[in-house]
Amino acid sequence: MDIKTKIKVIMKEQGYTIYSLSKATDLSQTSIANWFNKLNYEPSVSALEKVCEVFGITMSELFAKDVEVMLPCRDDMKDIYHKWQRLTPIQRNAIKVHIDSYIKGKGC
Repeated sequence: MDIKTKIKVIMKEQGYTIYSLSKATDLSQTSIANWFNKLNYEPSVSALEKVCEVFGITMSELFAKDVEVMLPCRDDMKDIYHKWQRLTPIQRNAIKVHIDSYIKGKGC
């Protein structure tokens, strides 16, 4: 899967439109639309970094060919990871706060 297709898939999984991704990344709608509509138009490295930040993934994950290579873990952890990918940044932060408070409450 090429990078543009992968970005489209992640956008769909996380509920982003070109407009909402534009707002979240401070990239123009035209630039993002051109990634998908123009054959020889590629996103820049800085644009990809912004997109990865919004998606909550690393550049390595974006460029990985095989998800299994990036996720060498048990099935339950993979399930949590895939659910995490569909959360918004605000939802992810709320989960992190909850996990931190749970860990602190257990004395870990």
